[in-house]
Amino acid sequence: MLVVKTGFTKGIQEDERVVEAVISTPAEDRDADIVEVSGWQLENFLKNPVVLWMHRYEAPIGRCLEIRREPDALVARTRFARTPLAEEIWQLYREGVLSAWSVSFIALDWEPLASGGRRYTRQELLEYSAVSVPSNPEALNTLYRDGMGRVEKELEKITLLFGTEGEITIKED
Repeated sequence: MLVVKTGFTKGIQEDERVVEAVISTPAEDRDADIVEVSGWQLENFLKNPVVLWMHRYEAPIGRCLEIRREPDALVARTRFARTPLAEEIWQLYREGVLSAWSVSFIALDWEPLASGGRRYTRQELLEYSAVSVPSNPEALNTLYRDGMGRVEKELEKITLLFGTEGEITIKED
């Protein structure tokens, strides 16, 4: 069974055209489904880690550089290609117009939920896509997930440590 679910963007590295995003969480989505992070089968996806626009196989926009399971999320880093379509989508993420992501997978094991949805416990990732509206409301850029308050606090720490002048290198966690 082919299933599509969504995620959100964590951060953007403009110089490298890279976006880090939560592409799936175990939160109940708009279809009343839950996708367990521990159930992701990634081996086949990693053989061809192409990222699409709106789940359209004819519309690749980038390549997955890294994908990892965190306790509450499947997180991926995407480098955008330099094609006209990818450039347009990249600009929409950079400007904050887009922030959502979506996964497409084959359900391998699942159980019914009382809500009428399903709990997917083992699933093979086929691809993930940049999308305008996610099924999973938590499938967004992490800037939005963590909230602007977190960003403002980090900037305040940087200013206190380094001042307002000079070159600053921010190391990823």
